[in-house]
Amino acid sequence: MEEIMKVECTCGFLMESDRIKLRERRQKDGLIKVYYVCPKCKAEHHVCYHNSETKNLQKLIRRARNTGDRAKEEEYKGKLKIALDKLNNRL
Repeated sequence: MEEIMKVECTCGFLMESDRIKLRERRQKDGLIKVYYVCPKCKAEHHVCYHNSETKNLQKLIRRARNTGDRAKEEEYKGKLKIALDKLNNRL
């Protein structure tokens, strides 16, 4: 069983990570901003950015997982990590 993380908002409100509803907003530059809103203070907290490439890789990961192809799933996960790191300036 996975351990549930606690996330603390800047207002001090504690949330369980499995209860956070991620939202997406498409920006004018084509990027998709992923964020969540604190249920107490309504502050918006940025999580990451996606684009069409990363969304497609997520779809390929789900497809590989559903067909039981662990090798392809791991390959796509590696590509997704690289793409997200690059997109979110983590390299």
